[in-house]
Formats: sequence, structure tokens, C-alpha cells
Amino acid sequence: STRIGLTVPKAGTNIDSIPLFTGTVTLEPSKYYSAYLTDTAVKTKLVLVTDDISTPADNTSRYTFLNLMPNVPTMDLYFGPTKVASDVAYTMQSPSFLLNRGDTAHWYIRTGGSTTATPFIAVYPALNASPTTVPNKRVLTAFSRGYNTGTGTKLPNVSFLYNQ
Repeated sequence: STRIGLTVPKAGTNIDSIPLFTGTVTLEPSKYYSAYLTDTAVKTKLVLVTDDISTPADNTSRYTFLNLMPNVPTMDLYFGPTKVASDVAYTMQSPSFLLNRGDTAHWYIRTGGSTTATPFIAVYPALNASPTTVPNKRVLTAFSRGYNTGTGTKLPNVSFLYNQ
């Protein structure tokens, strides 16, 4: 097992850093992983995901979706009007899905079991910005973060991790 931690510097003091989280994970050889922290303070959880970084077929990119929003039990992810991940439980990852190179749309997260008529929790990029374009032969993880109806640093977001 491997111990991992997250610390932040304590600027302006003689204290080296402030530990925010420590935990232990089991890692297997020849596998790739991404580690995410979710929730706050004593409720902080580590979510370890095994990444499939094999190259997708030409003219496609492969995505997965990870629900890291503590106050939304299940989430749906949409690429434009198309639901690409359904009812993804908190701290869980969707099966992978392929999108076609050059397709453009905004990304939306909604509560699980939703339709396009359901108000979205968050959109990426902002509605007044140009939509995203699917790259070629890439592997990405979309993930929710923040809190539904959160403000400031807890504002709900859709973010992406470029895996390969």
C-alpha cells in the first residue's frame, strides 16, 4: 500500500505546511491512476480511478465521467443535447464513451435521471463562450466539482483531466 497526502504551505509562518488529507491506497504495477479529493474538512474522501490510457481509434476521443459533487447522489452528463453518462453515483465513474473528432458542443451536468428540459447544475464552457471541440485520439476524464447551488469556491463546475 502507498500513503498519499495533500498539504498546503502556511505562508508567513515558520510552519512548513498544513496537512489537509492523508490516506492509503493500493496500487498495482503497470497501471495508471488518477487520485481526486472530494468534499470538505472531516468529510474529505479520496477517489482513486484506474485510467485506461490506450489510444482510441482515429477520429474519436474517449471520455469517462466522475461524479465528485457531494450533495448530488447521481448525475447525468450531456454533450450538447446528447446524454453521454447516466445516473453516475457520487464518487463513481461512468463507463467510457467515444465522441467524434471535430464535434462541438457545451457540456452540461444535471441531476441523475434528467432530460434536456431539466435545469443544468453547471455548464462548460460558459454559455456565452464558444463550445468545446472534440480532439483526435485523446483520453479525457470529465468530472463534477463543487456543490449544487454552491457559491464562491464551492460553485458547481464541470472540469476535465487530460489523461492521454
